[in-house]
Amino acid sequence: LTTYALLPRDLEILQPQSWSVLILDEAQNIKNPLSKAAQAARELNARQRLCLSGTPLENHLGELWSLFHYLLQGCQ
Repeated sequence: LTTYALLPRDLEILQPQSWSVLILDEAQNIKNPLSKAAQAARELNARQRLCLSGTPLENHLGELWSLFHYLLQGCQ
């Protein structure tokens, strides 16, 4: 359990782990794919991923794309 602000800092500890499930609550926090939190979240290894968000799209489709980029790890 970590916060979006601490995720980049905690990445060194979290990344070596193989997670069964990664759940992002308030996933709109990674709507900017270039943010450090979004980049760190995509680097975590998990069999299943889930995004929970009340506002997955606020300004443009790129925000939704960022969530799917996290969810569909390895897909381009």
